[in-house]
Amino acid sequence: MKVFLLGIFLAFVFAVAGNSANASMKRETCTQAKWTESCFDQNVRGRRIKPQYLHWAKFQRNGFAVLHLETGETLAINRQGQVVVSGIVSGNYDYRDAEGGIAMFSVKSRNATSEFNEFHCGYFQVSDFKIVIPAEYNRCGEFHHRQAYVCKNCRPDCIDCNKIEYYGGEGFVINTKNEILKRITLPELPLCSTVEGVGGYPADQQCRPESSRVRGD
Repeated sequence: MKVFLLGIFLAFVFAVAGNSANASMKRETCTQAKWTESCFDQNVRGRRIKPQYLHWAKFQRNGFAVLHLETGETLAINRQGQVVVSGIVSGNYDYRDAEGGIAMFSVKSRNATSEFNEFHCGYFQVSDFKIVIPAEYNRCGEFHHRQAYVCKNCRPDCIDCNKIEYYGGEGFVINTKNEILKRITLPELPLCSTVEGVGGYPADQQCRPESSRVRGD
C-alpha cells in the first residue's frame, strides 16, 4: 500500500544588485507554463495564489482548478485562489479514479518525531475537494468497498519489495466516515530493519539498528 510523501518548501528568489534600491527588486519565477511556490503566498487560511496569477488557472465546472507544481505536488484551489487540498496523492494512482470518489492527500506534520511520521495523510471528496477525513494517519490505503486500511505511528518495511509491511503503532480499517471498523495489531518494528531502502539490504551487508530508531533516542 503505497503513499507518496510530499514535502513542498521552496524559497523565493531575489535578485540583489548591491544597493538598497536594487536589493528590494525580486526576480519572479512564476510563469504560466510552470507553477512554482513563487506563484503563492501565505495568509491566515493557508496558501493562496497571488492575485496576479489567478487568471492562469483553468477552473472546472465545479469551481475548482487542479494545479501540478514543478516540485511534483498536486493541489486544488477555489475561484478565490485559496488552496483547498494540498499534497494530492498521484502518480501510478490517479485520484480521479478513486473508488467512491474519495481520494488521498498528504501534508507535512507539525509535530513530527521521526522521519517516519513526517507526513500525515487523509482523504478528500473528488467532486468538490472537500476534506472528509483529516490528515491524522501515517499511512493511508485506497478505499475498496467503502473501507480503507490506515495506521498511526507505523513504519514501512520492505523485504522483497513485492509487498510493503507495516510495523509499530496501531492499524485500523475505517469507513468513509472515519469510523473504526476493525483494529489491527501490527508487529513490533525489528531492531534491524530495511525501512530506509526500497529493495532492502544485501544479504552480506550488516543491518543498521539506527534505521529503526526515533530521532532523539
